[in-house]
Amino acid sequence: HRNRLLDAYAASTVFRYMQAVQQFSRTVSKLGFDLVDLSVPQLVDCLTSMSYARSSSPDSMSGNFTLKALRWFKKIAGVPSLDIVYSPLADSFLKVRLTSDRKEAPPLPLWILFQWERRILYSQSSTFEIIMLGSFLFLAWSSLRFSDAQRLNVGSLVLTDTEVRGMVWRSKTRSNGHPFGILSSGICSTGTFTWLVKFLRAWDTLLADSSIASCDFLIPDLSEDGTWLSHEPLDYASALGIFVVCFRLPGRHLLDLIH
Repeated sequence: HRNRLLDAYAASTVFRYMQAVQQFSRTVSKLGFDLVDLSVPQLVDCLTSMSYARSSSPDSMSGNFTLKALRWFKKIAGVPSLDIVYSPLADSFLKVRLTSDRKEAPPLPLWILFQWERRILYSQSSTFEIIMLGSFLFLAWSSLRFSDAQRLNVGSLVLTDTEVRGMVWRSKTRSNGHPFGILSSGICSTGTFTWLVKFLRAWDTLLADSSIASCDFLIPDLSEDGTWLSHEPLDYASALGIFVVCFRLPGRHLLDLIH
């Protein structure tokens, strides 16, 4: 029963929600309240206390995220004393008007994407460069999150003369995944030989040279000579490090920049 309830949510989401619920429970105890008989004002006091605690403890959860976690826990576990999380006063945590503009990540400049495409199309580009730069371009043109791309079966991609189509088998917002597509034409590509074709050829070679029949992630854990370090997806920190180098000095030889 537990597995059936939790299967609709990503493991990372369940982990973060449970962290917030546990922190909330500890906050209730530290403030001298009773979780079973918690009142709406006491609930809001706890959420406010957790929000203030973030300035001194980065691991603390914010009040609005904790409220979302408590509502999720109420729905999953059916705790009667948590009916108060739907009160109008508690709901105000999710409807506070921001006093400043939202901090949105700026889009990637087209010049950067152009340089990445050009580097992939060089005849002397290495397998490592093609896979890494191609993965970043894949994310940019498909509008996929990094975590979504690491839940993608490469062998299921469908390539035509004009596009590539595929299916993410699980995403942050949908447990059953969703389809996506990319136009195969690039900024500096001509004819039918584009960066995307060369990227998929490099992936085909990787699969052919390995003992695995399929791969359910887009960005692999490769060594600099283009061989597998492990048959696992590249972790976020490592991918971010490579991305920063490629962004700061686009068009340069990637292995030289890493060294």
